[in-house]
Amino acid sequence: MAILKVMINLSGINTLQLGNNTQKVKQRFTKKCGNTLRSKVIKRTPVDHGQLRKSWDLTITEKEVILQNNKEYAMYVETGTGLYGPRKAPIFPKSAPFLQFEIDGKIIRCLSTKGMKGVHMAENGVNDLEKELPNLLQQSITEVIQ
Repeated sequence: MAILKVMINLSGINTLQLGNNTQKVKQRFTKKCGNTLRSKVIKRTPVDHGQLRKSWDLTITEKEVILQNNKEYAMYVETGTGLYGPRKAPIFPKSAPFLQFEIDGKIIRCLSTKGMKGVHMAENGVNDLEKELPNLLQQSITEVIQ
């Protein structure tokens, strides 16, 4: 089973020196990063039946934010398949003479398919989070000091 896992190492905030408030700021900042990442990734996750979107699991430790999805198709939605996926090749049947799937109630049969483009919900969520890190750190400092 493939698990889509995003880990962000926040050990670089160890250089932060705020006296007695340093640990509280680090904890608040890490929590804000995790919650922001989860929110951004969930908003970008496509919905068919909603199972993929509901399956995001957030773990926050002292130095890491781990967001993962254990749905077996999560990695395919993230990276794409066929020509658009990691293999960059069309999809052919392995054991049958043709591929068969259903779209809008119609049975489709074909000898190959291009695949689907990746959504990159996790990759784009991390990129968005990186842009917000200075603001999240400033919010954390302000909330702890006040």
